[in-house]
Amino acid sequence: MPIHRIGEFTAREGQESALRGFFIATVLPFIRASAGNLGCELLQDCEQARRFVVIEQWESAAAHAASLASAPPEAFAAVLPMLDGMPAGAWYLKQESR
Repeated sequence: MPIHRIGEFTAREGQESALRGFFIATVLPFIRASAGNLGCELLQDCEQARRFVVIEQWESAAAHAASLASAPPEAFAAVLPMLDGMPAGAWYLKQESR
């Protein structure tokens, strides 16, 4: 059964556009190309533009862990100055199907 990861990020004041651009150009393509990834989306809060979520769907938590392990360290270093605090995330299982 696929598993979903929801990551929450807050941009530093004035870094909303830079963070969004970094996710679109770097993070999302990397995630989508990772083995075991079934899809991902970037969403921006309509009322608090500094808040973003990334919703990822994976074959397994192990596939996500392998993807993280293969991520270039410089990508993590590049995003940190754009963030206001550390990201948060949690795993979810889909409870219904359409």
